[in-house]
Amino acid sequence: MKKIALLVLSVAGLMLASCGEENNGTDSQKTQQTLPKLNVWTVPAKGQKVADYSKAIKDDLNKSKFEVIISTTDSSAANGTFKIDLNYGANQNSTDKLFPKWYENNVVKPMVKGIDSLEYGAVIGFDPGDGSFQELYQVTVKDKEIKFQQTKMYGTQVN
Repeated sequence: MKKIALLVLSVAGLMLASCGEENNGTDSQKTQQTLPKLNVWTVPAKGQKVADYSKAIKDDLNKSKFEVIISTTDSSAANGTFKIDLNYGANQNSTDKLFPKWYENNVVKPMVKGIDSLEYGAVIGFDPGDGSFQELYQVTVKDKEIKFQQTKMYGTQVN
């Protein structure tokens, strides 16, 4: 009986020792190696257009447009605040919005894409540096009024 107990204890000890060796920091190294290489975007000087979307308003005699234009502000490079201009003919609005910071605290690159299923609509998002598009806001027009709404939220990543 003592031999069986010793055999069970020694097998359990070997199993624990081998588990400790497998998780000796190599898992975190493997995870770090699989993270995408990020292209850190250089934010242009104040007042520079960084993204836009434009579509002519159908049957408008003045040849007006539906437009979404994102430009840099004084604080774009420091904290990721960008100016967003929204235009639908004579209806024009402007707001400053904070875009999230991503890995290594880099400022993300704003992007705008049209919404094909809507006559006048666009999605504002960003490229965090890996070439993907992350949605953030939606701009639509209903009864000639511009509607701006946040669609997603991103928290600060803690390492």
